[in-house]
Amino acid sequence: MSLVFSEGSLSETPDGTVVLKFPGFKLTLMVAGDRVYAEILRGSRRTTYVGGYVDDGLELEKAKKKVLENIWRIVKIDHKK
Repeated sequence: MSLVFSEGSLSETPDGTVVLKFPGFKLTLMVAGDRVYAEILRGSRRTTYVGGYVDDGLELEKAKKKVLENIWRIVKIDHKK
């Protein structure tokens, strides 16, 4: 199972976001319904990507649903730091 991002546009309001800061750019991961999006911000340039799954087998659908249901337990953000 692979999650592959290709250039696209954000077509939904995200249910939640995670912002990761790196030297020179910020990466924002967003979950909206059953879709995953990513945005890269470099200076004033913003590029949006839509995540897609490489396999459509039944097991993949179950795994995808499980990951999306638990994404906020997997990625924990401590806002106090």
